[in-house]
Amino acid sequence: GLEEIKRTYRRFFPLPDIVQPNLDEAKILFDVKNEMEAADAILECGAKYAVIKLGEKGCYIKKEDKEVYVEGYLSRVVDTTGAGDVFSAASVVGVIKGWKIEKIGRFANRAAAFAIEHKGATTGIPTYSQVIDMM
Repeated sequence: GLEEIKRTYRRFFPLPDIVQPNLDEAKILFDVKNEMEAADAILECGAKYAVIKLGEKGCYIKKEDKEVYVEGYLSRVVDTTGAGDVFSAASVVGVIKGWKIEKIGRFANRAAAFAIEHKGATTGIPTYSQVIDMM
């Protein structure tokens, strides 16, 4: 059942450096009320970065004692398919590059904003340079 699924997910959270659910997923997995509680729960499981996707509102990122809300970018919405995946991939880029969490959030939000301006899951995947140029 659901409790077994939750236990299984939580058991694996110490393995990745970054865990990045959307807020609805986090509420289900951790029985929390908001993104701050969700991030705390993720970090308590052992992940180094908690990134909570907030859709058009942007994201909330927490790492150790640093936390930040990063507003989303206004975009012309064509298709939201794949936006979360683009956001997640872009967040990982920022972590690998060792950026501060605010820059990670801006980069990921901008990449996702680009993605939703295109139809389909893959046509809106921006290049690194495209995202940097749009920031």
